[in-house]
Amino acid sequence: MKTLTNRIQKMKITESAFNAVVNYMGSRPAETGGALFGYEQDNVIRQFVPDEDAKTTRSSYSLNTKYLNPIIKKYWEEYKMSLEGIIHSHPIGHSHLSKPDRDYFEDLLQGMPREKFFTPILHTIPDGGFRIFPYVYIKGNNAPMPAQLEIVPDDYKEEQEAPIKKVEVQPKDERSDKETSNTYFFVVNPKAKKASPLPKSVSVLSFIVLSIALIYSLVFFGTFYLLPIFIESILKFIAL
Repeated sequence: MKTLTNRIQKMKITESAFNAVVNYMGSRPAETGGALFGYEQDNVIRQFVPDEDAKTTRSSYSLNTKYLNPIIKKYWEEYKMSLEGIIHSHPIGHSHLSKPDRDYFEDLLQGMPREKFFTPILHTIPDGGFRIFPYVYIKGNNAPMPAQLEIVPDDYKEEQEAPIKKVEVQPKDERSDKETSNTYFFVVNPKAKKASPLPKSVSVLSFIVLSIALIYSLVFFGTFYLLPIFIESILKFIAL
């Protein structure tokens, strides 16, 4: 029997979820992203939620966790849907997960046990053409694996016990009052690295050294150059 790590992996996504990705991300230049939701029973992606206020540049994407975490909580408590993956776009020519991408997902998955977690990369129409490059992390394997994209009907069932129902995202400022469950997991920002104090220290030290050097130069110049000239001028005036 083949194991999860030695057979071709598939990233199954419903038609409506795929169309939501195309409509939101496909029309925007890199870097944009969003969250992918589904049932853990079959790992089919059934819902896409745009990460609307993420911090992005033309070469970087950082999740807006304050926005996504309440949505993750809502999807679990109300629909029993789990976070199945994170999708984001790269500029044309960059179809693989970057080193910061891999570091982030590996750190994230240490506290989020999943049989599968999808991390697809997207190229968008404004950047030259729409294309998806599916990747998946398999439990017990720290390296992302390429996967095959498979678009399935919205009512697709594969040993699915949870009810399939269409869900709508509430406004981003809505918060649930229900008790927090231990069976869902938040996305979190990577641990912030403390900024090195070296540049500031070097700047202060440089200022002190330059100030001392300037004072010394003025004293040296005044003592050995200007002072003799001044004395000579006084003597000439007296001689007159």
